Amino acid sequence: MKKYFGFFVAAGTLLLTWAMTALAKRYGDILDAFYPYVTRWGQKILAGISSIFPFTLWQVLAVLLVLLLFGSLGLVIWKKRSIIRWLGWVLAVVSLGWCAHVGIYGLNFHASALSQDIRMEKVDLTQADLENALIFFRDQANALAEKLPRDENGNLLYEDFDALAQKADDGYRNLIKEGYSVFAGSLLPPKKLAWPWLYNAMGVCGIAMALTGEASVNPKIPPMSIPFVMCHEMAHRMCIATEDDANFAAFLACLANEDPQFQYSAYYMAYRYCYGALLSSGSGQAAAAAARIDLEVNSYLRYDLKVYDRFFSGKHNALASAVADTANDAYIKLSGDENGTESYNRVSVSLVNWYLEVMVKPYVEEENLPGFDPLDKDFIHGILGGNG
Repeated sequence: MKKYFGFFVAAGTLLLTWAMTALAKRYGDILDAFYPYVTRWGQKILAGISSIFPFTLWQVLAVLLVLLLFGSLGLVIWKKRSIIRWLGWVLAVVSLGWCAHVGIYGLNFHASALSQDIRMEKVDLTQADLENALIFFRDQANALAEKLPRDENGNLLYEDFDALAQKADDGYRNLIKEGYSVFAGSLLPPKKLAWPWLYNAMGVCGIAMALTGEASVNPKIPPMSIPFVMCHEMAHRMCIATEDDANFAAFLACLANEDPQFQYSAYYMAYRYCYGALLSSGSGQAAAAAARIDLEVNSYLRYDLKVYDRFFSGKHNALASAVADTANDAYIKLSGDENGTESYNRVSVSLVNWYLEVMVKPYVEEENLPGFDPLDKDFIHGILGGNG
């Protein structure tokens, strides 16, 4: 019986995890009443503890666990002990870790959507809505791309990682002042991921680790995406669990930040996501609209788009990237989001709804204006005050 005790522990722990998840799915309204607040408080405590260390604590712990795993296996083989018993305890430790993750964070996948928390109405979208939003994001990105400093080759001269990390909380603070308590979690600066070459190969931009309360970012990704990724990982630490909601939170936080480096990151990423959404709709009409809108991307934004594409196409290792994508997809689905890694791209729905509610609805109601025509530039430029 001793030989299989670890397997029993693992089975019992996984059963407990399943029970927690099943209750969260069934009683989502009750969950919303307390769980996000408790877990944000917990993440705040863990983040405070891990902030004592100048490095990313979870990475060090992960290395120690791997060394312990192989060291214990070697000892078992040397001592001629039961490998089955060793495997049982390995499974027990893994299941206990997963249970702890789900308990202190993972049930947020079943909490209400961010749009509901910030009281943003979501409507059924048309292709015209997506085109209008894409035009808006393009024009805002165009304008900021011209103003930001660059070197003689056209590369953006963003501040270094640490300087940006110290400013990453500003947008969230402004959102909290506006009454959005969903962002009242840990505002500690995100940390650098060690061994960025490894995460470049896997195509990983950032990781939030609930067990240590750390938001960590790959410092070697293209500069225009760093502020957005910082705010994305901070959103996860605020217990905004789904990837599309974390992306939307990052957009709102970057936009609410007074630093144009963050604002550009918001509009730049919004343009990328909405452009991809329009292309992925699969119709020839949508592809033609996307191409037409893309024609008016200015030379600065065009250069930044190419820098981003070249970086990720050039840095990826096919095998490492496939393993990382598969693991991330499995994690997201196991956590309760059936969309898997596709959930990142679903942020386009929230972005377009934000555009309709914040940029369009007030003008339409005030002026009793007709609906938008994506091809009517005079109308679009008129309501934006000529900022396009």
